[in-house]
Amino acid sequence: MIREMQELGFTEKEAQIYVLLAREKELSAPKIALLLDIDRRTVYDIINSLFHKGYVSRKKVQGKEIFSATNPELIVEEFSEKIKNLKNAIPVFKKAINKVHETYQEVNILYGKRAIQLLVANAIKARSEILLMGRGGHLIEQLGESKHQFISKLKSLNWKMIQTSDYKRYFKKEEFIPREIRYLPEDIRLNVAYIVFDNKLYFFTKKKEIMLIEIVDETFATTFRTYFTLFWNIAKA
Repeated sequence: MIREMQELGFTEKEAQIYVLLAREKELSAPKIALLLDIDRRTVYDIINSLFHKGYVSRKKVQGKEIFSATNPELIVEEFSEKIKNLKNAIPVFKKAINKVHETYQEVNILYGKRAIQLLVANAIKARSEILLMGRGGHLIEQLGESKHQFISKLKSLNWKMIQTSDYKRYFKKEEFIPREIRYLPEDIRLNVAYIVFDNKLYFFTKKKEIMLIEIVDETFATTFRTYFTLFWNIAKA
């Protein structure tokens, strides 16, 4: 019983005193201190706390204070009400958490193949469509012999691409299969590519070592989704 009360938030001594009073019906503070081997001043402090919480009642008999435990069902009712109120507050908590996510910002610069591993891992968990524009072929090229371990994962993603016309020489259907791919006019060249999904935006460039710039921000992600849509409308399959 004492352990169960502690799980509800009672301290060990609060639980001991309440259980003792529930068993013995009525006791004075000195008697409680004697039976539990607790300092009398501590007993008075704890009983006073339990009294104000409504878990202990008191009366005077021939000038001496006597304490009793209130009905345990009152404790059950109180905690049931707290649980009910907590459940009602859950939508408010979720709204607050979502608000934090909307305003959360983070910028990271990542290097090497480990950066691509992180990108792919995040993309696999994405809740929204994945959009990639530009230089995807160079990205695969930079992976070298390790590209095959990523391609099987990329095939499973819900994503589409916009590429420059020179990308056609990199694109192999058996390797790299977006849901849809469109090409920009031949006079357009893109030296920086980006991938966007959920609240994440990644930029990467063609360098000797892979470099990704990760921006975790809903405003950036929404803006670059809009850019993707604008280019998608002028690109051709």
